[in-house]
Amino acid sequence: MKKTRIYEKNGIYFGNNLLCTFETSVDPLDPLAVDELIRRFLL
Repeated sequence: MKKTRIYEKNGIYFGNNLLCTFETSVDPLDPLAVDELIRRFLL
C-alpha cells in the first residue's frame, strides 16, 4: 500500500494508468495475459 500511495501522489492510479500483476512459483505470470490486460485497459 505504501507504493500505491506514492504512485497516486504522482498521478498514477490503479485501474486508470496502472495495472498490477501478481505471481507465485505455483502460478507464474503469463506474458500473454499481461498483453491482453494492456490492450484492454491501456490502449
